[in-house]
Amino acid sequence: MREKLNEHIRVLFADAERRSPGNPRLAELKEELLLNTQEKYDHLIATGRTPEAAYLAAINGIGDIGELLDDVIGARTA
Repeated sequence: MREKLNEHIRVLFADAERRSPGNPRLAELKEELLLNTQEKYDHLIATGRTPEAAYLAAINGIGDIGELLDDVIGARTA
């Protein structure tokens, strides 16, 4: 399931990475989101959730990051 989490994060960031290759802020955000999602998954497993339920709860906890990604790559102005 951890690989499935990694793939989900990779897909979320794929378009932004194509639009802004090598962006260090984007890479930092991706790593932070991945670590937080993995920690949430691990916590849910430790509290008795099934791997499938923990995966779904962890990815649902991410929410919509489209605006955040746009801000990081400079597509939107504050």
